[in-house]
Amino acid sequence: RAQPEPAPDPDPTPQPQPEPDPSPGPSPTTPPTAPGPLPYPVGDGLYPPSGEVDYSIIRDDNTPGRFPACKPIEYVTDFSSAPAGAREALDDVLAELSAAGGFDFRFAGEVSADFGEWRQNAQVGEAFRPLLFAFKNGNEHSFGGAVGQGGSTARWSPSSGWVLVSGGAVMKADVEYDRFGSSIRAVILHEILHALGLDHVGSTSEIMYPSLTQLDRMGPGDTWGTHALGTGSPCLDLPGGHRWADVG
Repeated sequence: RAQPEPAPDPDPTPQPQPEPDPSPGPSPTTPPTAPGPLPYPVGDGLYPPSGEVDYSIIRDDNTPGRFPACKPIEYVTDFSSAPAGAREALDDVLAELSAAGGFDFRFAGEVSADFGEWRQNAQVGEAFRPLLFAFKNGNEHSFGGAVGQGGSTARWSPSSGWVLVSGGAVMKADVEYDRFGSSIRAVILHEILHALGLDHVGSTSEIMYPSLTQLDRMGPGDTWGTHALGTGSPCLDLPGGHRWADVG
């Protein structure tokens, strides 16, 4: 979740900083400045060493979970409370993520939904709900002092391990983002990267830094991580013949 910086609360609670990812891995001489073929699959648990690029993949049971980037990823929006420019910012963010990770995002409609319930009940029969991207006011969703939240639902596949099958991101609508020197686009990008599988990092040069900065596009580590979670890794077998639920 993205934290505003400086915080609007006059007595803010310090946010814990994430532990660096200790996973070893082969060291390319020079990390790519743009997405390119990775020298190893992310599924092997190997990552560029700390200091080359800064990104961290959310893990469950020490195994990285990711969406099958070779399959379309459907999403819906709940933008009834969204501020001006939010739709354009979302479209731009998804284009950036598609360029970096090869994701094929497909819009499946507008809904009215509770973000927590959507994630808690991600499975509908044999299908899974599309990703939900929503804007909610503070009285509609508990943000816990943050300005956004993002995450995913995972299912176990015997052949692929943990596979992300649903999830999304919710952003706070009643916030003056300019007050923090940031933008709606930055929060959307940060939270959707959580939904895709990236965790916080300690570098202020990355959009996945826990607090808002003046960045509104991915840094080199964000880009590498997005590529690793996408087409930089082999396709995954979907658990139980995964398909997207009809939300129309």
